[in-house]
Amino acid sequence: MSKRKGAIISISIISAILLLFIILFGVVFRLHHQNVIYLDDVGIGSEDIVKAGGLKNGRSTLFLNTDEARENIEKAYPFVKVVQISIKSAITIEITVTSRHQMFYYRADKENCFILDEDLKVLTKSSAEQDLEGLIEIDKTILDSKGELVNQNFLGINNNTQLGEFVGDSYYQSVVSSLYVSVYRSVLVDEAGELWLGQAEGNKSELLDSGEIRYCERQDMGNFIKMIEFVVGNKDKDYHRLVITTKYGVKIDIAQPETDLLRKVNLCFDVVSQLDNDADETTSSASGKVVVEYDDNWQERAYYLAN
Repeated sequence: MSKRKGAIISISIISAILLLFIILFGVVFRLHHQNVIYLDDVGIGSEDIVKAGGLKNGRSTLFLNTDEARENIEKAYPFVKVVQISIKSAITIEITVTSRHQMFYYRADKENCFILDEDLKVLTKSSAEQDLEGLIEIDKTILDSKGELVNQNFLGINNNTQLGEFVGDSYYQSVVSSLYVSVYRSVLVDEAGELWLGQAEGNKSELLDSGEIRYCERQDMGNFIKMIEFVVGNKDKDYHRLVITTKYGVKIDIAQPETDLLRKVNLCFDVVSQLDNDADETTSSASGKVVVEYDDNWQERAYYLAN
């Protein structure tokens, strides 16, 4: 009898301790401070961002789903990108946000163009041509085994696609993001943001120091890229290709863009820059295609094909 009584007492003590811990954790781990860090002006106040994320005072920080909060904020405000939500203490979280920028557009029909950012998120719709100025058209082509067009559709975009949706799967999102980073890091432009066609010249460092040329920034890409297109077929080595149409008449055709895209972009623009010694003549008269693909030994090679 005494053993049973002792066991009951022990269980009661343990239960009381657990209950005390639950109460303490419930009191201590409660949200009281939400710090919003702006990397640029997103045009949305901190209270609205906190409210959209459901991050009100009193929520438990122990079981806070930051991914869900990020999705809710970005759904409420398509032009806002949540970089990170960090739990800094038992009562404090930090939300870092930046602006999403229009970069691409997809023409669903004559009346509807879907405007996307570099993450392939739908930011807005427009039918006005002036809204598309400086943006890059994006599309997808599907070929059959004979290389004939069987379907043309971009990642399931249609008139039912909603603002704030991400289009495409992780493959296409990754390639587009890699292209953005590759061009941003490696391609040089002049003071006006136009493509500098002397990429392979030896005086690059001097021109960079003088400010006559600089590395491409996000807003420059639409100055020299007109369109990017995914070409999907069922050939072994050329299953996926990325075709970049420049505004200078030259196309860049990259095989398997999911691997080593930075190096392939560098190869392409090295070839483009050597098409003519005179940059003005190159921009006005060059046409044809720069191809980057693998040879029979799986070595990358880039070459120019005239029209």
